[in-house]
Amino acid sequence: MKRYIFLIIVSALIFNSSALSQSTIEVLAGMHYPVGFPKVSGINTFEDYWKPSLNIGVRAKIQLTKLINISPSVFYNHYFYHGYYYYGPSFEEVFVASSGESSDIFRFMAELQLIDQSAYLVRPYFEIGSGYVVEKQGIIHGKMENLGSFEYLKDIGGLNNNYFVYNIGVGGIVALSNDFCLDVSAKYYSNTTDRFYLLYNLSIACKIFN
Repeated sequence: MKRYIFLIIVSALIFNSSALSQSTIEVLAGMHYPVGFPKVSGINTFEDYWKPSLNIGVRAKIQLTKLINISPSVFYNHYFYHGYYYYGPSFEEVFVASSGESSDIFRFMAELQLIDQSAYLVRPYFEIGSGYVVEKQGIIHGKMENLGSFEYLKDIGGLNNNYFVYNIGVGGIVALSNDFCLDVSAKYYSNTTDRFYLLYNLSIACKIFN
């Protein structure tokens, strides 16, 4: 089902491209701050231990109507290691983190955007879409302790995860000039099984084609 929805969006982009009245290509750079939700797997702890991230990407905005855009995009995120915290009952043996590596994520998305394109200074928008995400999780280095005494060194993390994802979000575009704007948004991502999180985004977009 996830793949079918993504293919439908991409197909709509291809078949409607000849009838579009206006299209724009932008390069964006900024910061994501992720927020995780209740944990159901080790994969879904990502947002607790790696944040914030720097993002850079390319996004097209293809106008279908005065209020609707199709927006395909490719983004790369570099997540900084934040820290590992042990949660759970007071077991005698615990993992104590000493350091951690950064993580990397690629997002290939296609979104349907509802936006007031008549506004000049501030243009609020609502988006819904689907895409494919590639995650490379960094390794957290540490040690196992029993009653506070060292037992042995141990590494955790280092997972690679690829999945189709749905997303829904709201945001606003603030015009800085004819070619630059500020994009502020909050978007929820989920693969409906073991990955679900919220991304707060602050990016500057530079128009390179119109």
